[in-house]
Amino acid sequence: MPFTPETKNPGDLVKSKDWNEAMLAIAALLAKLDAAAGHQHTGALEDAPPIPQNGIADNAVVTSKLPDGAVTAEKLQDNAVGLAKLQDGAVSNSKLQDGSVTLNKLAAGVIPGNIGIAITNALQDGANIPIPSGFTKQECVFFAYVKAILSVDRIPYNCLVNDGVVRIVRELVANPGTPVSGNIFVTGIALAKRGGW
Repeated sequence: MPFTPETKNPGDLVKSKDWNEAMLAIAALLAKLDAAAGHQHTGALEDAPPIPQNGIADNAVVTSKLPDGAVTAEKLQDNAVGLAKLQDGAVSNSKLQDGSVTLNKLAAGVIPGNIGIAITNALQDGANIPIPSGFTKQECVFFAYVKAILSVDRIPYNCLVNDGVVRIVRELVANPGTPVSGNIFVTGIALAKRGGW
């Protein structure tokens, strides 16, 4: 309850009523300092004012004082969560965006050793497409596509691969299947799989 003190002069009579009111006011003040009795720093009448930011010591708020779910995404500063704060194994497949892991993000040796690839440019008729290191020809499939035509003789041709050998042959001429002389270059690709395809 609000208490209005009355000033006394030396020698004045102190009545029991005055004494009792003073003691009740002191008891009420002490009770207000007891959190169980309502000391909440609400700033309401006869309660303490709210605690300002500079009234909280650095590092005073520990984890046990934060309720579960209290720290929301809006309270995290952009880029605040660094690598050291991620638990091992925390980033699961469902948290990775489709197509986000590119080849340059894979460590050396991550691609299984049972798969091989060799790509060779500027091969001509009769050239062999190289086999990936550590594999045999029997474990490979071969492909070829035209990279450059240095001259055009208006004669249709086919670009083929026969057991790893590039074949560029004429069509629809007197001698179909005869080689085309050195004016077409192809890119050859060999894909290898341990044990074959």
